[in-house]
Amino acid sequence: MALRLAGDTLGTCRPSGEGSEMSIELEKETEQQMVSSIKRYFEEDLDLEIGDLKATLLLRYILKEICPTVYNVAVADVRKHFRDVVDEIDGVCFEPEFGFWKR
Repeated sequence: MALRLAGDTLGTCRPSGEGSEMSIELEKETEQQMVSSIKRYFEEDLDLEIGDLKATLLLRYILKEICPTVYNVAVADVRKHFRDVVDEIDGVCFEPEFGFWKR
């Protein structure tokens, strides 16, 4: 997975196709905030100080190894939500047909 710095959004995630790596693009500012958060976590919760390089490498590992699973779960949740919404259409958007002669 390539970590690229992007334009005007928080970031984007694009699957590259079957068997290829997922590309996650982050804004430079977002990546810096994530690196700062990792460094703070290590310092406050683990009593370890790590530098920007180690925090960045950890972030890239997380993006490559863990984020695709989170992404896939999120996509599955969205699919389920859309299926549920589509299933409700008949109950919400239905008109009986050929009702003219039943008057």
